Amino acid sequence: MMFNKLQSNDKKMEALVEAYGASLVGRLHEMETLAGQLSGGGPFEEIRQSLEEIHKLAHKIAGTAAMFGYPGVTDHAAAIESSAQTVIEAKRPLTGEEAAAIAIQIEALKKLVSVKPDPESPPYAQSDAAAANAEAAEFVVLLAPPEETTELLAQQIEESGYRVQQVSGDLDDVTGVGQARARAILLHSALPDAFKICRKLNEVFRREYRANVPIICLSDAGDFETHLQAVRSGAKAFVAAPLDAPTIVRKIEELSRLVAFAPHRVLIVEDDDILAPQCMTAFDGPGYAARVVKEPSELLDRLETYDTELIVMDLSVAGNSGLDLAKVVWQRDNFRHIAILFLTPGPEFNLQVVQLGLSDEFFLPRPIDTNAIRTAATRYLADLRHGRRASNFNDLFDHLDLIGQLQSPMGRFGGATEDRHSAPPGSEAAPERRLKMLVVDDDRHLVDAIAIKLSEHGIEVLKAFSGEQGFKIAWEERPDFIVSDYAMPDGTGEYMLNRLKEADDTRDIPVMVLTAHKVEGHKDYALERDFMGRLGVVSFLAKPISLDALVAEIGRFVPLPSKGSP
Repeated sequence: MMFNKLQSNDKKMEALVEAYGASLVGRLHEMETLAGQLSGGGPFEEIRQSLEEIHKLAHKIAGTAAMFGYPGVTDHAAAIESSAQTVIEAKRPLTGEEAAAIAIQIEALKKLVSVKPDPESPPYAQSDAAAANAEAAEFVVLLAPPEETTELLAQQIEESGYRVQQVSGDLDDVTGVGQARARAILLHSALPDAFKICRKLNEVFRREYRANVPIICLSDAGDFETHLQAVRSGAKAFVAAPLDAPTIVRKIEELSRLVAFAPHRVLIVEDDDILAPQCMTAFDGPGYAARVVKEPSELLDRLETYDTELIVMDLSVAGNSGLDLAKVVWQRDNFRHIAILFLTPGPEFNLQVVQLGLSDEFFLPRPIDTNAIRTAATRYLADLRHGRRASNFNDLFDHLDLIGQLQSPMGRFGGATEDRHSAPPGSEAAPERRLKMLVVDDDRHLVDAIAIKLSEHGIEVLKAFSGEQGFKIAWEERPDFIVSDYAMPDGTGEYMLNRLKEADDTRDIPVMVLTAHKVEGHKDYALERDFMGRLGVVSFLAKPISLDALVAEIGRFVPLPSKGSP
């Protein structure tokens, strides 16, 4: 019976993926029609409605396509969304170039949608071996015109021991360059907008990756004016013709020595597919080498083979207490020197640590702030490299048992809470009640997909497609958990949350926000802090996300029955 139920869900999901693909074709046709209305330009008010409709369609596609087996669609849809949003916010006419760019992106989307989706492949998945190889390989990025001499130069540099990653050099296609640990960027001055690209890369490194990746300007001319422009744009070195690999490699090595290229070694102990990558972003760029351990049982073996200086660990990992894992580590004499930073459920836990008379400097509250992780890590690692230890380190080690008393029997921190569905004292235990969850999103395909995944755990799923409808159902049904979109018609996620918090009977229902809303292509961390602080949201996730990862995150807050449970 259990097998038949899961098999039935697989068929439902297959049908849903097929239906989503058909709807995607329809959405692209609608977007193409709207884009045709923009080609002639015109005053902003005349094109505003078409632009807003394109923005809405692109936003929805960008948030869900990867979840249904179309990972390549997300980037193109996000680019359309960004282009439309720029014009809408500026309230100006659309230029011919912008209209053409949107049309090109739509054509690219149509080609991708014509490819059969692969629902079995989670978005952005990468094997452990591939990830390890990519991290271990030292490489340089080469931005140069696609010519025969460029290919030859790349080949010669690779013969010197570096892997060369060639990038087209388009001004709008360089923002992702350098987020991996490149030793240097080789930028040819013959590229259009070469010095704009140089300035943009330096800005991206500084603002987003906090990395110090040197840019080396290559030039066929080698004249004074070109050299001066390179310096003004932030290039750290200038190599003029003839461009030979030995000279370039010497420059790479020379500039690399300016950065401490003995990276700090960090181990992230986290089994969650969402939190682990978030923690990893704190250690992007030169100066750090980070690894992830998902299974606590593998921790000691990894420490034996990976000379670790710092561990970043959640207070709950794969059903184990992070504090207990810390004891396992620190009770080994050869690991006693390793610093550990703990991620806590929120400021309330840190407050309780302080109330115990202890320092909370080793505890970083959620929501995860990568800057805070990196700042704390840098402080401790610098001390360790100079033979110092934080003054409160021994207090932390000696009082782990005392801190552990803050953990409730259910594995949640900050004190146990009463189960509002438990039987009254002295009465017989009531039969176990089936969990009830509410999913609120204006994309019906996504709501159905989440419902199918949750039903595999025997969960009753309620569906709503607007904030107003979501509040009404939450008020009437009192679900155990709510998953809600942020941007919806007829009442946004914020509207629904405000109304839920105003009512005594609904204010304690835990809510997770799942949204495609982004700022400059990245998760809106300001909105996340606002929702988790002011509105008490327990989790704030960015679309697209795999359905398995979503269910795993829900399981952090609600004990999910095993698959196939009635």
